[in-house]
Amino acid sequence: MKEYVIYSYLLSKLSCLNKYIDKVIDDFKPEIRPMIRYALKNGQRLRPLLLILGYEVSGNSVKNDETVLKIAAALEFLHKASLAHDDIIDEDNYRRGEESIPGKFGSKKALILGDLLIARSYKLLNSVFSDISQDKSARSMELFNEIFFRLSQGEMMDILYEEKSDIREEECMELMEDKTAVFIQNALVMGGVIGDVGRKKEELLRKYGKQLGMAFQLINDLNNCNGLERELKRNFATDICHGKKNILLVKILENKSGELYGKVIKFLNGSRSERDAEELVKLITGNGVMGKIKSRIDGFLFDCREIAINLPPCPSKQFLEYIPQNAYKKAFWKSDFSRQRESL
Repeated sequence: MKEYVIYSYLLSKLSCLNKYIDKVIDDFKPEIRPMIRYALKNGQRLRPLLLILGYEVSGNSVKNDETVLKIAAALEFLHKASLAHDDIIDEDNYRRGEESIPGKFGSKKALILGDLLIARSYKLLNSVFSDISQDKSARSMELFNEIFFRLSQGEMMDILYEEKSDIREEECMELMEDKTAVFIQNALVMGGVIGDVGRKKEELLRKYGKQLGMAFQLINDLNNCNGLERELKRNFATDICHGKKNILLVKILENKSGELYGKVIKFLNGSRSERDAEELVKLITGNGVMGKIKSRIDGFLFDCREIAINLPPCPSKQFLEYIPQNAYKKAFWKSDFSRQRESL
């Protein structure tokens, strides 16, 4: 019964959000709309949903509140823009088993589509400032700008780290914070700001979001190398094959000695084929590194659960408790129940 309530809650939020996103897409020129619709069609809508959850910590419930939906849509537009640009940089023609934006439309159009999505995200954000207080406006823009800056900074550092072999774990964790955790953290806090939850609860949302974002990125790194990616019709160990220093490689490279260290260096300086990546991951798995990373993830998720449990009763409390309990599931709210509901 509890899962039924949670899924019903989520689907009601997704329905409102998707209807509003469709409305915004209609503002683009007819020739561009199909490309924008393609760019926005997939994904869990995690970041805008987290904004709604943060807002509902106030005790209010989002139904057709256009102010909240505008900001939620702005976050989704910015996120999808970052994916378009990321796939151009990585020359990835597929994402989640389907053609990526550059794979579908080519790099030139994908670059401009990303820019259009960013521009529209700021237009959406600016359009709500006449409806909320000056303090909320200023703080929301500050949080949004921090997301954009940290995403861009993280993307640049990711590229620079491909050229280095001596990346420390601390640097790797800072990169995860820039590229993933800050977005998730600030989405929740922005919701809290708009909902006027108060500074104390905002801090709880900030900590919850950061811990959740770090956990999600580490889970993504593990899933990229444990076979789950193939179940989702993705290539195996794509990050490693691109020469990216994810947490698995960094843990080995920090030692700067031993047979496994030598094999990692050889792999990074070689062709980095999927077959070679698979052999390397087998060696890393046997070395116990994945167990250490999982322990770190469990620590982040434990902190999230503790924060959620101690929140006062509010519309989003159950789901904030549910996320860390199910974080290892990919698309953890895409259950059979939700698919059945979506097909109705």
